Amino acid sequence: MHSPIVMHSPILLVEDDADVRSLLFEALTDVGGFLVYTVETVGAAQALMAGCGDSFAAAVLDVGLPDGDGRDLCASLRRQGFRLPVILLSGLGGEDDIVRGFEAGADDYLVKPFGIAELLARLAAQLRRTAPQARPTPARIERAA
Repeated sequence: MHSPIVMHSPILLVEDDADVRSLLFEALTDVGGFLVYTVETVGAAQALMAGCGDSFAAAVLDVGLPDGDGRDLCASLRRQGFRLPVILLSGLGGEDDIVRGFEAGADDYLVKPFGIAELLARLAAQLRRTAPQARPTPARIERAA
């Protein structure tokens, strides 16, 4: 059963490797219940975000892209005011690489290879943190007569 926060949340997936992109798309849609928009390059991601970026609940960005770096894309999105959760995916797992990802504004960083269940759990956690919260109803105080 899917969480109402996750079900049908639109996700931007930026991944240039066709096999990895297909695997992630299937996992995010079939298992995660997300509505996924995929692009292969930084340029295509920037164009999509310029047109409808406010509609995305989160972004999953590969670091190594043919026309740039996913960390730079993340930093650009932050400079433009986008506050959506961003998870970076990379084969670069050194401490400096990971720190650069967080300094660019990423909310999470997964080193390839990673488990699909872990990605889905991390994405759901990010969405829980950013979901609009219902205001609690104040408890009714009964006065003793």
